[in-house]
Amino acid sequence: MYALKYGTVPIVRDIGGLKNSIQEFNDKTGKGTGFKFKVPKAQYFLKSLQKALSCFNQIKTWKKLMLNGMAKDNSWEVSAKQYSRLYQKSLRS
Repeated sequence: MYALKYGTVPIVRDIGGLKNSIQEFNDKTGKGTGFKFKVPKAQYFLKSLQKALSCFNQIKTWKKLMLNGMAKDNSWEVSAKQYSRLYQKSLRS
């Protein structure tokens, strides 16, 4: 999460906390913060790496991707609000 703040674009396995923390980049919409792969095998990682390299070669696209990550709020304040809403919802059930 710290790396996103400094413009690092992640390539991660789509599991655990990274599944929710990193959004797959869509070069058509310009939304997302990185690249993900689901299956822990070299060919799936390679596909994500190739997609990242393709974006890297497009300066405006790469800059947009970097800025998306830098703008993402990963603070505990956001998480705390989400947990609070979840707990409040469960109390009403």
